[in-house]
Amino acid sequence: MKTNENQKWSALLKTTDFFKNFDDKELDQILEICAVKKYAANQYIVQEGLRDNSFFVILRGNASIIKGKTPYDKHQISKLSEGDSFGEMAIVLNEPRSASVLATIDVYALCIKGDKIEKLNIEIREKLFWNFATSLAEHLKKRDIMDG
Repeated sequence: MKTNENQKWSALLKTTDFFKNFDDKELDQILEICAVKKYAANQYIVQEGLRDNSFFVILRGNASIIKGKTPYDKHQISKLSEGDSFGEMAIVLNEPRSASVLATIDVYALCIKGDKIEKLNIEIREKLFWNFATSLAEHLKKRDIMDG
């Protein structure tokens, strides 16, 4: 049985670009393997250089993507808001984070750990990985437009 909390998160996920091609049953299965986490304002969601294979979708709140490991070279490279996702590279490459993500106000984020994806049926995994690839391509396209 679907809890009220899961119904609320499922409804929010349906409004995101990343999960728009998933049906209710698929979203229910995804919600079974993930967690919705709260991050306070000025709390790091992920930190550059650390190894973590989690993927996130911001359900509520805003965050900044920050590059640079020391206080002297840190700079914001992008902003994230409700519906935005990040962490595809960590899932696909299983490498340390290439940037930090800092909550600018309280953030509720759906967190999917890479090792939990294996528990999903093959059709859902295929959709997830297709969406990871599409999302990465969109990020590269935006970067190319910004660079030149």
